[in-house]
Amino acid sequence: MLNLFANYNEQAELLYYSLQAAGYSHPTVVLEDNGFLPAEVESPYKYFVEATQRSTTGKPCFFNQVKVPALWEIKGDAKGAGVYYLDEKRANINYHYPKDRRLVESVTWLDRQGNARFVEHYNQNGWIFAKTSYNLLHEAITTAYFTQSGQEVIVENHITHDVTLNFQGKIYNFPTKLDFVLYYLNFRHFELDRIFYNSLALPFMVVLRLPQNGSDVLFWQEGLGDQVPGNMQLIFNNQARRTKKIVVTNEEVYQKLWSLVGHNQRKLIKYLPYVYQVFRHNLLRPVSFTLTNTDNLLNFEELLKAAPDITFNVAALTNMSNKLLDLLKYPNVILYPNANQARLNLLWQGADIYLDLNVGEEVNNASRKAFENNMLILGFENSVHDDKLVDPESIYSTPNYKALGKKLNELANKPNLMKDLLLKQTKAARAANISKYKNILD
Repeated sequence: MLNLFANYNEQAELLYYSLQAAGYSHPTVVLEDNGFLPAEVESPYKYFVEATQRSTTGKPCFFNQVKVPALWEIKGDAKGAGVYYLDEKRANINYHYPKDRRLVESVTWLDRQGNARFVEHYNQNGWIFAKTSYNLLHEAITTAYFTQSGQEVIVENHITHDVTLNFQGKIYNFPTKLDFVLYYLNFRHFELDRIFYNSLALPFMVVLRLPQNGSDVLFWQEGLGDQVPGNMQLIFNNQARRTKKIVVTNEEVYQKLWSLVGHNQRKLIKYLPYVYQVFRHNLLRPVSFTLTNTDNLLNFEELLKAAPDITFNVAALTNMSNKLLDLLKYPNVILYPNANQARLNLLWQGADIYLDLNVGEEVNNASRKAFENNMLILGFENSVHDDKLVDPESIYSTPNYKALGKKLNELANKPNLMKDLLLKQTKAARAANISKYKNILD
């Protein structure tokens, strides 16, 4: 068995951990590598580069550690950074998600007219593992992948679509990326009898080229238009015989797909949401936590006044502004500027309510972290970052802060109310259990 994912984005990560939780611990391969793959997840690029020269483990590159010419300077904030010569911008520094950590994923170097000419891709060990060149039409020309010492191992030509591999003293040329991936899968001797894949692009093309005696599953994690996607129609028409099931992770998309196909085709479709691991019990304590990268917390001072029996913990990864520090005049608020990971771990464990109040980008996947810590998530419609994990009744209109303050007071004085709201939250998240995964996939 093998997981074959197009890339390792948030959706792929949710699927990966759901399968792991359900006991499907077979290898995982992704076909696009951003340099930050987990140790247990492989890509063709990662494998051949590491097999050519084992790299040393290091730390990701912080934004101000990018090497620049003398007299050039780096300017940045929590959203991004740039490289400047005098007042002229010569590069964009792009952060890896979550951006508030300011870890470099790539640097886009610009010419004097502001055109992107090449991109240096950094990995989680802090060194440049790939470079992509661009023409003046803003089209990618080639991407080359390197060992830590700079030896070129793979070159992918985005114009001619061929891939060249320099491996074990030989040069291999593949006419397409698909041929390169098939060579890699065979070279690695993966068991290809059953593949879980999540894209109708390259992963689907791989499945079509494999022997037909497999039993594969397409996990559909995207939306749908008014028609069944063309490649998916091949599955329904029995022209992709290895694929035996189409598992849809979103209920609304599942219902729409169900309505778009005929009666006989519906037997292929299954609805299976993600498994969210819950690491602890909620202790029903009147203690809240908010993780923020901004001082713009919706109606926060009003909530402090309205719910004096709630302890409000607020943490930031950086310094806090005077706007937040001035709130220390209230006895029920505790602020944690420059919180390190050890402090954050204690805060996640020490609170049973998560107040999602910060406007702007979410910090460190806080909503998912709160859900996995079995915390009751509350917030406003303009501040909640992942409404899939929140009961709609726990999301308040921004002007209606008095209602949220009243709810917090009730939670402080009626612990059993927290139990009821947590049950509603779990139901709203539509989380699957392990037995459902086994019933559908086995």
